[in-house]
Amino acid sequence: MRLGPFLAATLIVCVFAVGASTSAAFAGYGPPTPPPPGGPPGFGRIIEAKTIAPSGGAITVSVPPCVVSVDVAAKTFAKSVELVLRTFDNQRVNWKKQDLRFLCGVGVTVYGQNGVLTHEPFSKRLTVSFRTSSIGRNTKVIDVAAFGHLTEIKTSISGHTVTVHVTTDADLAVVTKS
Repeated sequence: MRLGPFLAATLIVCVFAVGASTSAAFAGYGPPTPPPPGGPPGFGRIIEAKTIAPSGGAITVSVPPCVVSVDVAAKTFAKSVELVLRTFDNQRVNWKKQDLRFLCGVGVTVYGQNGVLTHEPFSKRLTVSFRTSSIGRNTKVIDVAAFGHLTEIKTSISGHTVTVHVTTDADLAVVTKS
């Protein structure tokens, strides 16, 4: 059986249309694309990145002299996200002027689908814990917002671990009184 040119062209167009629609349908599946290398302002290089499913997850890294753990409860995110920990950008804060001594810090960033920053509050709090022998009753955790604005976060201290909860991306610094 021989197809006419019109029918052959129609079949070719249909094959391409089905292929394109199938690709578009499956484009949102799988883990999110990796975050952009530069990251948002105020955050340093990537220490660790991990895909977190809606069922939750955790990351633990060494940020000398601290060990940092970030726990994500189930259903914090409706879709898989990329949880990224970055080195803390300490260059824009004069801690001595604030009568504080910097111990360690980390930037916590969440990227949604296609490597885009979430820019919205999380449905549940992330639990961020810092463990080091230097933690004592005078230890504080500071969220350093854009332009070096310092906001003290409510902490829980147990032994040599200080724990905070965050509901948005944060640049966290663990400090003590000088």
